[in-house]
Amino acid sequence: MTTPRKALLVAALVCLWTTAHAEPPPKDRARLLFIEANQLFDRGMLQDALTLYRKARALYPSFKIDLNIGGTLDALGRRTEAAVYFERFLLNASKAPKGVSREAKRRLKSLRRKLGWIRLTCMLEGAVIMLDGRSVGRTPRDLPLYV
Repeated sequence: MTTPRKALLVAALVCLWTTAHAEPPPKDRARLLFIEANQLFDRGMLQDALTLYRKARALYPSFKIDLNIGGTLDALGRRTEAAVYFERFLLNASKAPKGVSREAKRRLKSLRRKLGWIRLTCMLEGAVIMLDGRSVGRTPRDLPLYV
């Protein structure tokens, strides 16, 4: 085998090996985590499901994941956090099925009856918002602040 042919063969093998061992794209990894989280949720392992939903969202933010995080937080009794995720879902879910959006609105409405919330406006962009001595975000804030 001539030297150019050997070099071409080595290059082809390196490309095949790299492709075969490449990590799946973030969207695919997030989808797998999402599926596993759904299974944990169905088995009542809510905290473990929440952990995986959050990992999936960190890889690939999606309104679908926000909905599941909201539902899990609500099931855990963490109402203020759940309300935020239902708000995020509704803000970004223009392509969601109407029935799913209606259910998210219903759940948010139910949570709002149990919570206090405010809409915050500020002329200064990037100002730190403090609540009970801890930072809860910066201005501008599109979502209500639940308390």
